[in-house]
Amino acid sequence: MGPPPRTIRFISAEDGQTYYGAPVQEGDLGLLYHANRPITAHILTSSPLHSTCEVSSTIKTVKRLLAPLDRHEIGTIRGMGMQYKAAGVTVVKPENPWLFFKPLTTLAGPGDDIVIPMSAIGKHNDYEVELCVVMGKDAKDVKVGDALSYVLGYCVVNDVTSRKLQSGISKSYDTWCPIGPVLVAASEVPNPDNLRIRTTVNGVVEQEETTANMVLSVVLSSTMWLK
Repeated sequence: MGPPPRTIRFISAEDGQTYYGAPVQEGDLGLLYHANRPITAHILTSSPLHSTCEVSSTIKTVKRLLAPLDRHEIGTIRGMGMQYKAAGVTVVKPENPWLFFKPLTTLAGPGDDIVIPMSAIGKHNDYEVELCVVMGKDAKDVKVGDALSYVLGYCVVNDVTSRKLQSGISKSYDTWCPIGPVLVAASEVPNPDNLRIRTTVNGVVEQEETTANMVLSVVLSSTMWLK
């Protein structure tokens, strides 16, 4: 069967257990959650990563939203740097893109605290909204035309970065990779290279871009992906 159109992972208000679910409510679940509005979901029979995953008739209430995938189900978190060009600047597609990794300990859910360690205090810690591509199966030496068939789904990620620290450390602290709250199935996103992504801080839009402006397209290399 595969994943439903939208998947969340949450702690249930009814029994305190963790479940994967297909949300009942439409619209932006992140905003609903932030506003303390009730969210319910049909329980999935398994992880959305499993081909046997189905949506059950059982409905439970969300007490706490978690990252849409469990840390133990993720092999690596890989990112592609320097993906957006500044206005008026011509950028040549790199022959060897800048790849970086974030430890699994960086993973966090929506609403979780982002912890600033002592070594990063005063180091210009910043938010970076990115599109996260979740791979459904291993991919290596894949033809461009076949690339999207390996994608399970998409979600948003805050690639938290410390601007004044060297690159190997600047993105690697615990909780510095909040993702979700929703994993959107690839079947619901016909063109990932035309998505608008935005960061708002206290109601003010601080970042706004479209994936159409990425130096390398999603097909060629995703901005942030989970394997």
